[in-house]
Amino acid sequence: MCSNWYWYINFRYIFSVSVYIFFFFYKILYSYNHRNYSNITITL
Repeated sequence: MCSNWYWYINFRYIFSVSVYIFFFFYKILYSYNHRNYSNITITL
């Protein structure tokens, strides 16, 4: 049981970090593609 919970927590952690990085790069690319909105800061 302990190993299963450990794997589950690691899976959720990796998934959340990957989603966070994905949205981070998505907003960077969005800001570069739309330079008219460059004054809007990239906020997470």
